Amino acid sequence: MRIIFKLLLPSFLALVFLNVNAQTARNINIIVLDDNNSYLPGVELTFPNGTKSISQGNKKVPYKVQNGSQVINLVDSVQAKKEGYKTARIEFYVADDELVILMKSNKPQELKDEHDIKLDALQDVSSHTSKTHRNIYHSQLEKKPINKARTIVTTILYNNSPIVNAKVVYHELDFETNDSGKVKLPLIAAEDLKLYIEGYKVVSNKLVGDEIVIKTELLNSKQVYVQKLSLAAIEIEKEEEQFEHTNERLTSQIEEIVTKLKTDKTLTSPERKELQDYLQVLTHSMERNDAYYLKSKTKRDSLLESLRVLLLEKDAQNSYNLQKLKALEAKNKAEQEEFHREIMITGGIAVFLLLIAGGFIVLAGKLKKQKTEVERQKEEITTLYTDISDNISAAKVIQNTILPTSEIIRKEIPEAFVFYHPRDVVSGDFYWCHRDGNRFIIAAVDCTGHGVAGAFMTFIGYKILNQVTRDNQGLSAGQILTLLNKELIESLNQYQTGKTNAGMDIALCVFEDGKNTVEFAGANNPLYLLRNGEILQTKADKQGIGGKQKEANFQFANHLVDIQKGDKIFLFSDGYAGQIGGPSGNEKFMFNRFRDLLVKISSLSVENREAELESTFQAWRGDYEQLDDLLVIGLTV
Repeated sequence: MRIIFKLLLPSFLALVFLNVNAQTARNINIIVLDDNNSYLPGVELTFPNGTKSISQGNKKVPYKVQNGSQVINLVDSVQAKKEGYKTARIEFYVADDELVILMKSNKPQELKDEHDIKLDALQDVSSHTSKTHRNIYHSQLEKKPINKARTIVTTILYNNSPIVNAKVVYHELDFETNDSGKVKLPLIAAEDLKLYIEGYKVVSNKLVGDEIVIKTELLNSKQVYVQKLSLAAIEIEKEEEQFEHTNERLTSQIEEIVTKLKTDKTLTSPERKELQDYLQVLTHSMERNDAYYLKSKTKRDSLLESLRVLLLEKDAQNSYNLQKLKALEAKNKAEQEEFHREIMITGGIAVFLLLIAGGFIVLAGKLKKQKTEVERQKEEITTLYTDISDNISAAKVIQNTILPTSEIIRKEIPEAFVFYHPRDVVSGDFYWCHRDGNRFIIAAVDCTGHGVAGAFMTFIGYKILNQVTRDNQGLSAGQILTLLNKELIESLNQYQTGKTNAGMDIALCVFEDGKNTVEFAGANNPLYLLRNGEILQTKADKQGIGGKQKEANFQFANHLVDIQKGDKIFLFSDGYAGQIGGPSGNEKFMFNRFRDLLVKISSLSVENREAELESTFQAWRGDYEQLDDLLVIGLTV
């Protein structure tokens, strides 16, 4: 059916196209543009019947064609040559009788000397767009025209060091910093320096001499998700504008042709033949536009897939949303198949001349309907993502309410600090404390997973710890962990199903008023005691709370640790020591460095200890993503 469509469509549409007064032979104009959509001189054009050059000062080269078939042949055969450039795309615009060749530089952009540009003197030059360019740009080629004189060297820094080969998106244009962290940006407006730097957030920009210096900070994994989705949303909006531009152009031409067909009774046979040739060009353009739309749809499908992955990782109740996304994808696919079937059916009906004219108006309506559906899908995706983000933000608020404040902990141990740095919005690590008569109990807990999955385990662990300590006063540290293990396994029904190994690692201390000892029990996580510049370690049992068990009713050991005034005790999760980074770029921090760091910070004030942990971690991590939640509790006896 599609073959019949291709064969019959030009024959019919010969009755219904533009410029009914066209002559047998005419000139079309050939235009060559560079990356910035400026006229490109010094280009040698090779045609089937000879060559021509575009000299300095010339913007267009005329070329004589006899019919539409020659136009198609020209599009497929013309070659443009200029040293340092390559042909990116060739398009013919029927309404303007112009062939546009877009050439891109095949060399990296080099920084050139600029005029003495002061930031406060820069003006918006986006209005300097060539009217001719606006009319001839096909949506697939269109970029925001930039005045070359309005460019400025920009240096991008992180921790006062240049970011090399960073990907930069600025006003829908792609750039990359060089080996010095510099990039030449076309400044649209002095007050508008909004840009995306992959993996980074702009925190400040300042004019230094003739350069703009931009300082950044690393994005966490959630912010990277948001940045990627923002860029994807920009890409979708740009594609929708392209689709809308093509839709309006085709619709306008078709309506004009149908009106002419109904009212003009004077069309001659040569004019009909000329229109038939033009219709071959239109058919060719329609096929290319169809291919472009399919490419655009693939990108949208990729965004849907990215959101689906985000749902799986970020939303513990994602089943409902995932089903909606799958249904949305299936509906989109079904409507696309139905759309193509209707095109084929329309092609079959092409044999009935006047009926087809009406059929193409319906097709134009379908294009408009398709665009509306794309907008609806984007809105639904945005709503789903907003709902997920709101749910996660609400979970963070709830999780923060179960964490004891610094005032509560320092009321018990005045010289104490907590370094708590979740990997995502919500955390799989948490800290807990409880006053039991003349005893103070405190714990650092690392639950299986991170993000939403880990956060749900923190709520379960928090509830069971409260239940165990309030219902059973006077328990030793080892007894608390033994009961916690038993209750968690029962809560997750792990005795019956064995389907989940979810659990937690924990380091727990019990301080008794007036005593020079502290009870300690650990599930995989030890206790560090710093005395006289030396770290003393009390090992934990090699058994987690919940999950896979070495034996039924495992009894956790209770350690009695002697303490002296001035001793510093540290409880922690394994996130800090497990972070990848360092000078080699692919090395774990490891526990030996972690112990050395604890010794180093012990001489600092309580407030500065937490700050030093933060700065050391960020310096070690560098450009790498934070891998796990971080938790370090420091207590000075």
